[in-house]
Amino acid sequence: MSQPSVLITGCSSGIGRALADVFQQAGYQVWATARKADDLAALSDAGFHALQLDVNDGLGLGQLAERLKAEIGGLDVLINNAGYGAPWGRCSMAALRPCASSLKPTCSRWSV
Repeated sequence: MSQPSVLITGCSSGIGRALADVFQQAGYQVWATARKADDLAALSDAGFHALQLDVNDGLGLGQLAERLKAEIGGLDVLINNAGYGAPWGRCSMAALRPCASSLKPTCSRWSV
């Protein structure tokens, strides 16, 4: 049996990084994404396949999907963790509308 693979977006810290560590310890080939060079270096130093990715970049998502398909034949697990939090407290939908495009799910773009 080949080594299972997982792609986790948003691995610079928090839940994404913790999941990457857990999957690595469980024997998975971990493909971990982040946006900043310093975060990518830390992920690479920890033994992950570190990839620069902004999940709002449709072209970048497509290129990554093609790369994964070519290099490992596809994924066993996808964890789309990337995102951000804000100390909004209670707010109206009107206040959220400017952020709506970055909150839309991106899973439909993956075909690996």
